[in-house]
Amino acid sequence: MSTHILVIPFHGHGHLFPSIELCKRLSSSYKITLIVPSSLSSSLPDHHPLFQISTLTPPSSQPESDPPNNHHHDPRRQDLAQPFTDLLTTLFNGSDPPKCAIIDVMVHWAHQPCKKFNIPTMSFYTSSACTASIEFAMGKLSPENLTPGEPLLLPGLPDHICVTQTDLTHLTPPHHPNSGPPKPGFGPPFRPGPPISTGPGNRPAWVSHLEISIALMINACPDLERPFVEYLSKEIDKPVFSMGPLLPEQFSRSDGSVVHDRDLRSKRDQTNYSEDEINQWLDSKPRGSVIFVSFGSEVGPTFDELAELAIALDECNRPFIWVMQSDSSRPGPHGPFSSPSNMEVVSNGFVERVKGRGLIIRGWAPQLLILSHRSTGGFVSHGGWNSTLEAILRGVPLLMWPICRDQHYNAKLIVDHLKVGLMIKVDAHGNQIEQLKKGDILIGIEKLIANEDIRKQAVSLASPFEHGLSSSYMATLDALNDFLSQIVE
Repeated sequence: MSTHILVIPFHGHGHLFPSIELCKRLSSSYKITLIVPSSLSSSLPDHHPLFQISTLTPPSSQPESDPPNNHHHDPRRQDLAQPFTDLLTTLFNGSDPPKCAIIDVMVHWAHQPCKKFNIPTMSFYTSSACTASIEFAMGKLSPENLTPGEPLLLPGLPDHICVTQTDLTHLTPPHHPNSGPPKPGFGPPFRPGPPISTGPGNRPAWVSHLEISIALMINACPDLERPFVEYLSKEIDKPVFSMGPLLPEQFSRSDGSVVHDRDLRSKRDQTNYSEDEINQWLDSKPRGSVIFVSFGSEVGPTFDELAELAIALDECNRPFIWVMQSDSSRPGPHGPFSSPSNMEVVSNGFVERVKGRGLIIRGWAPQLLILSHRSTGGFVSHGGWNSTLEAILRGVPLLMWPICRDQHYNAKLIVDHLKVGLMIKVDAHGNQIEQLKKGDILIGIEKLIANEDIRKQAVSLASPFEHGLSSSYMATLDALNDFLSQIVE
């Protein structure tokens, strides 16, 4: 009988997608059950051929949504610990009780029920090893360690990975004055997720959870992030398993073929263009000419910056695809939560003027298809780790426009370490400037397109993945199998 392992992702597709890929990879050796909150169940099929899916529904007395002033429905406000305990009770009364649980580092409620049933837990970090290393290293710092305006080297990390006082603020998201009193343990509505910082010294919460976990699993690939993987392995007194890049294996083969999202991921939202229409549009453009702009589904630039971005794309005279999410912008100085929709911000004939040269996708977009198409020449991205990995594996240069959290540290990896992208605009100290203007965006796009060194480096970095998963991943999988065989005996 196969060892039964539970995988418990944090809410949000940025965490769900790598968890699904992890389940698929582990399913060849283990019985896997993916456990998701009911808020994520619509993104999954009722059954998966490689693993089981169990859904946790909050008690009927628990409100199904946040108060109206909250921008995002937040499953962390639901009491899922009791439904999870009930599920474990059922599993342990069956013939194949779980032997281990892999828990997203942001899922705090799952550890205690596992402890009750004596189930060993592994912490699962879904972002980059670079981000985890910076957070870990900065957890040893206090604000007095940083001098305003002066970069500080982090001992044990590459010399080009510096932090400033601004970086320290990324550990704990700011509170927006219009959102009411802050609620302990929760981020502001436009930046989902609990604050990373806990206690003195800005120690990340996931480091605290490592104390009750038997290992750390991370969505990293040593071929891309070796010094950071080595740093974590040295600093953390637990085994560290680099399971990345956790992307569909068909996509990671950068053999020049176009990948269709419909073959790999279920479509979640409505959209104004089909995959075939987008593919045909890309076919009509010269190789490497299209600028792809997308900020993910949960965060984005301010409304004022969106308007500046529209002007920049209008004036740049380059073909582009802009994915426009209806609710992913964050409030700026003149953009409270009641501001108009994104499309209203870029009105005044913009869509008509760029027709043919620009493709504006409202809602869901086939990102795997777009990044794997030969016509895509650059990616203006918020720097979410899934999107960043997808661009790396297809050799697409990145123009980084980080909004919050790990996106800032992923940008350091892309710009300073891997050298396959640029920051859209920084000040003299390397910090991203606030409230980007049209000129900043235009200059950033032109610099990216004109930089042959970055383009060659992006192609070179993607080449080891031409035939799928790297040898380093297979070595990690062997080590994980050996480790699991010891703990379940």
